[in-house]
Amino acid sequence: MASSEGDFWASQRWKIVKVAGLLMVFAVLLRLIQDYLHAYINDYNFYFSESIIHKGFWFVFFPVSILQGYAIGKFSNTFSGKMKFAFLTVLTVLATLVHLVSFAFIISTAYSIFLNHSYSFINLLRYSFSEDTYLCLLIYGISALVFSRLDAEKLKTSSEQHYLTAVMVGSGAKTTAVSVNDIFYVSSASPYIALHTATRKFLHSETLKALGEQLNRQQFVRIHKSTIVNIKEVESYQSRLNGDYDITLKNGEVVRMSRNYSTSFKTQFK
Repeated sequence: MASSEGDFWASQRWKIVKVAGLLMVFAVLLRLIQDYLHAYINDYNFYFSESIIHKGFWFVFFPVSILQGYAIGKFSNTFSGKMKFAFLTVLTVLATLVHLVSFAFIISTAYSIFLNHSYSFINLLRYSFSEDTYLCLLIYGISALVFSRLDAEKLKTSSEQHYLTAVMVGSGAKTTAVSVNDIFYVSSASPYIALHTATRKFLHSETLKALGEQLNRQQFVRIHKSTIVNIKEVESYQSRLNGDYDITLKNGEVVRMSRNYSTSFKTQFK
């Protein structure tokens, strides 16, 4: 299941990246031709090295958009509604800032290494902000929407797949089928993991990560690096006033939730 999800996301993501890369190369070639024709028509010298350095502006989109897509794929699912829109907006602004700063640094460095004269990094940065901010915001805004849409398709695909309905737990010569709906939470119990039901605790020889990838993520949520909880068995949660939370289950047990996983849990709990 996890492998097929990863294959889906990777194939769609790299398809977009490849198309974007080809479009960027095409755009750079057109701009080089435009620069040459402008120099020819206006009767001044055309310097290929100087022209290609300035066209580096377009190539910066390639690595920054990959980082943007990775961030959306990793963190977008923890937000919804207005929070997700705010997340995509912040990510678009950050991508724009990274792009403009990187471009100014690349140009100033390239001139100092390959050409006899140089441009000030600060002056280049000011120029980039004044001339190219709107273009970067537009392109990264569009790419954020595209990657977000792909991520939504990934979730839709994963929700249509089959998940574990029971965990086969071996104890000596006996094997017991523990229904996932009977599991209140799963915790690490090195070198095993423990499946906690209403009445029993089963030790199972599998990693927490491996089992978590086989469970329905709409039902089982990671709340700690060593704990996965069945959201349907959660009665309530309460802040510990230090960023962490105590989760009370329907059988009366209380488990700790780390602040790092609270956003995703709250979204699912609602």
